[in-house]
Amino acid sequence: MARRPVRPAATGATRPLVIAVLGLHAVEYVDVGHRIGPVAAATEATVPPGAPLVYPAVPSRHGCAPSSGPTGPARAG
Repeated sequence: MARRPVRPAATGATRPLVIAVLGLHAVEYVDVGHRIGPVAAATEATVPPGAPLVYPAVPSRHGCAPSSGPTGPARAG
């Protein structure tokens, strides 16, 4: 199967689209960072350093097997 040459109009439209998508991702990343800050602060104030944590896993169509249990010592982050 031979490859078709890419039209200049297609490549010209691709660059602004990629820039727009990356820009929207950056805006979303900053927004989530602002909203997650209070949650992280409350967690750090409540959970003592080195405390074992439990992360339950819920089955999903993306491959997570149902499980729960301690994760071991908390990692320094």
